[in-house]
Amino acid sequence: MKQMIKIFTLTAMVLSFVMLADCDSVTMAGDPCKADIQRLCSDVKPGGGRILQCLKVHEGQVSQECKVFVHKQAEKMQKKFTTWKDACEKDVNRLCPDVPIGEGRIINCLKAHKAQVSPACRGQLNK
Repeated sequence: MKQMIKIFTLTAMVLSFVMLADCDSVTMAGDPCKADIQRLCSDVKPGGGRILQCLKVHEGQVSQECKVFVHKQAEKMQKKFTTWKDACEKDVNRLCPDVPIGEGRIINCLKAHKAQVSPACRGQLNK
């Protein structure tokens, strides 16, 4: 049961990490959200998912084009997460079973055991 909770928590953590790391792509110039961001979130400092959160708070005022763009970004992030989870889950269970979740400890554990990590997971860690 403890292992299942750890896997679930790791899954949530990695998904959050991936989403927050990629969500600043919403703020890139030329994307369909630029006008919405300027209009609704101009006082929000980019990073850590704050722009995406602002757009979510103002969802009713966000253009349809921006909503579609954000949805596509979310799909890409989900795919990246699934790839990472599939590649590294067994390594986490094998090499880092007692490492507490949070603050990058699991990633750091995998990096510390890089020589023992499976090639698939190593490939994800190098991205």
